[in-house]
Formats: sequence, C-alpha cells, structure tokens
Amino acid sequence: MMANKPANQSSVKSSQAKEGRLAFYKALVLPFLQKHFVTIVFLLAVSACALALRICTYPDESWDYTAFLSKWYKMLKENGGFRGIPKAYEGSAPSDYCPSYLYLLAFITYLPVNPLYAIKTVSVVFDFVLAVFVGLTVRQASKKEMGFSLGYACALLLPNVFLNSAVWGQCDVIYTCFIVISFYYLLKGKGIPSMVFFGLAFSFKLQAIFFLPVIVVAVWKKKIEWQTPAFAIIPYFLMGLPALMMGVSVIHAYGIYFVQMGEYADLTLNAPNLYTWIAELSEANTADLARGMTFGAIGMTGIALLPLLQSKYRADCDDLWIAMAAFFAAFIPFVLPHMHERYFYMADIFALIFVLRNPKKWYVGAACILPSLFVVMKYLYFTHQEIIKLAIVAVVMLGGVCMLGAELFKAVQSNLLPQEGEEPTQVR
Repeated sequence: MMANKPANQSSVKSSQAKEGRLAFYKALVLPFLQKHFVTIVFLLAVSACALALRICTYPDESWDYTAFLSKWYKMLKENGGFRGIPKAYEGSAPSDYCPSYLYLLAFITYLPVNPLYAIKTVSVVFDFVLAVFVGLTVRQASKKEMGFSLGYACALLLPNVFLNSAVWGQCDVIYTCFIVISFYYLLKGKGIPSMVFFGLAFSFKLQAIFFLPVIVVAVWKKKIEWQTPAFAIIPYFLMGLPALMMGVSVIHAYGIYFVQMGEYADLTLNAPNLYTWIAELSEANTADLARGMTFGAIGMTGIALLPLLQSKYRADCDDLWIAMAAFFAAFIPFVLPHMHERYFYMADIFALIFVLRNPKKWYVGAACILPSLFVVMKYLYFTHQEIIKLAIVAVVMLGGVCMLGAELFKAVQSNLLPQEGEEPTQVR
C-alpha cells in the first residue's frame, strides 16, 4: 500500500494540472478566440498571401546581390562567419554597410540555406515586424482595434515593401522598422524606448536621420524629456563594439557613414527629387554643387522646422505627428543630393500610415508612394528603358511633398493652443 502512495499523488497532481490548463483555456483563450476569430483568420490569410508572394520572387537575383551582397556573404563564409567580418571590409568588393547588417549576414552563413534565399529572408522577417508596428501605430492613433489589422495588411502587401526585400534583397526595411517602432513609442510618450530604437535604426542606415527633425520637435514640445535622446547613443555604440573587438577599424565600426559620403558623384541616383532637374540644367562641377546643396538642404530643413518649434500647439495629437513624420521622411531625400531611388522607403511607410488615418486624402499618400514605386520598378525591371522621364516623376513627388507639408500646416493650425479669452480648438 505504501508503494502505491507516490503513484497516486503523481496521478492527482497530473489531474490537477490538466484541470488548471482546461480552466485557463475556458476562462481566457476560448473567449479571446471567439471574440477575435474573424480578425485572426484575416491576419493569418494576409500573412500567408504575403509570404507566398515573397517566396515566388526569391529566385530573382538583383544586380546589388550579384555585385555586392553575394560577395560579402562569400567573404564571411570563407573566413568563418563572424570571424570573417574584418575581411568583409577588404578585397575587391569591400562592404560599405554598418557592422550591424554584417552580423546578420554572418549569422546566416552557418545555415544550410541558399545564400540568396537566406539574405532575402532576413529582410522578409523584418517585413512582418514592420507590419506589426505599422498596425500598432494606426491603432494607437485611431483608438480602434480594426486599425491594427488594416495597418498590418496594407504594410505587408504594399509593393514598395516586398519589392525591396523579396525581389531586390535590400535591407531598407530594417532601419525603417526600427524607426516606426521608435515613432510608436514616441506617440505613447515613452522617450527612452523610442530613442533606443532610433539608435538601433541609425546603427543600420544613415537614412534614419530623416526622422531626426521629429525628435527635435518632440523634445522641444516636451513630448519626450530633453535628456532621452542620449539613449540613442547606447545601441549605436554597442552595435559597433563586437566588430571593433574582432579587429574592424574604428572608421568601419563607427564611421562607415563618412566612407559612404564620398562614394558617389552623381547628384541623384535615380531618386525622383530636386536634382533630376538640376542635373539636366546645370553644367557646374557636380562635387562642388552637391557640397553646396547639402548645406542648402540642411538649411531648408531648418526653415521647415522653425514654425513647428515656434508655434504653440497641442503635442498630444497623434495625427499631427504622423503628418510631421511623413513630411520630413519625404522632404529630406527630396532636397538632399546623392540619393538612391530606395531612400524614399521610409516616406512610403509614413505616407501609408497617413493615408490609413486620412483615407479621403489617399491622393496625398499616392503622390509619394507611386513615384517611389515607379523608380524602384524601373531599376529592377526596366533599367535600360525610359518609360517616363525621371524629371516628370519628380514633379509628382514634389506634389506629394507639398501636399504633406500643407496637411502638416493644417494639423498644426487645428491644434493651436488658445490665446487668453479664446475657446480651445478641437484636437483632430
């Protein structure tokens, strides 16, 4: 009888555990599934379609993959994965990407997967993370649960997104994903996580600075505390530290952006911006002109910032911040020289968020997203064909930038703080 006692106790405990799991399922899981069944089915269907769409394009090899990405992968593979990172900055096709991205490339060299598919999968994973936070941002601004599903689906199925990752094999989604996460936390007034993710974005791509004006305004308007931007330094420093310890030079670990700045002499590299017209009309030395126009672009950005810093308006209107982020994400690459066609990627995402919050103003987002999509498709599929002159495409993009600027102005005006004796304006 004594020998059966432990067995009986074990049986009782097992039965109690099963009852506990069943009670948990009935109390929490089952009601959740019943309440959100349609949403879950919709999200799973969208995810499956988005994944299938991307897998279908996996065999496509872009010029960037052949000329650069495959060579960096091979260099890392032949030199022991992570141990080969210093070698990736040498040779006939040295990397000009931050160590952060090379860590990801080094990781996938250990996997028994086709390198083309592995490289694309890295970006595709971030496609889904980006979609989640686009959905969360739309839900945060709309205060409606449906906003998440709409944002998630539109971000995953936007052609600009899957062309960049699954066809091109590029990684613009990574830094943009971190920027959107940073923006999401900024809307919630959580300065530290917002700045940490901004620092992560900057550790992948210099183009993260297109979001910097939004941070400046957020600090000035006390949306986040003035000391929180310092937290952006921490991830940037930490992401370069392993490479430095492996023997990568300081300039490549922390100053790779200075290397990138001297790589291209062209005023525009297929970007539909201001320089598509200047390049055709001007016969001046492009290096001197670009140098001067870089300072001019900084000055124009400063001028655009001034009214946002001087005006007294509510800082709790999410739609105002969305318009601001979309405007600067489009405006800065429009006025900066040496821009590639894919540098409007962040503008595509914020323009999408803007449209999801303002569906009747779909044409504002379309004027930014469609020119960006056109130049990407031209690069990938119609390199040697001039279907529409780039100068005309740039006119459409200019229209999009101007309309976003007008929408930002309207958002500020509708959220102005009342003067003494005035009635408060209603938050949009």
